Amino acid sequence: MDTNKKSSSSLKQENRGLVIDRLKQDLKNDLITGLLVVIPLATTIWLTITIAT
Repeated sequence: MDTNKKSSSSLKQENRGLVIDRLKQDLKNDLITGLLVVIPLATTIWLTITIAT
């Protein structure tokens, strides 16, 4: 019975670590995607303003 409690607790900690790693990876992917959208958009706006003036 004690081994079941230990293994259950160990599995919960392992799962928690996997969830945190997954969230970190998702956040990194979202940041990269955001930059890939924002940088060209900002460049386009800057060029438009620069050419128009």
